[in-house]
Amino acid sequence: MYRYIEENKERSELLNPNCWWNIFDEGVKTFRFAFLSGEFTGGFKDRLNLISMRSGIKGAAVNSANLLIMAEQLKSGTMSYEEFFQLFDHNDEIIFPHLSLQGGLIL
Repeated sequence: MYRYIEENKERSELLNPNCWWNIFDEGVKTFRFAFLSGEFTGGFKDRLNLISMRSGIKGAAVNSANLLIMAEQLKSGTMSYEEFFQLFDHNDEIIFPHLSLQGGLIL
């Protein structure tokens, strides 16, 4: 993850000739990172903090169920994009404990 953050910050073809960072619109100036997984176990918070400390970029961990909840809240308008991005400012796991997925429906 750290390598990708540094490549995005430097944006040098010498670091990575495929220039993957060009997919971002030039107007995007603020970046965060995320670990995505079906489930998180111990140790991920230390990695989040270490990457953030070394890179100066904040991030988060999001499991697949919470990612779906976030997407639905964005789509339905119950969460703004500003609120969404603020969730990634805490170097912690993003959890919606009062919401759950049951039978494919968000309750």
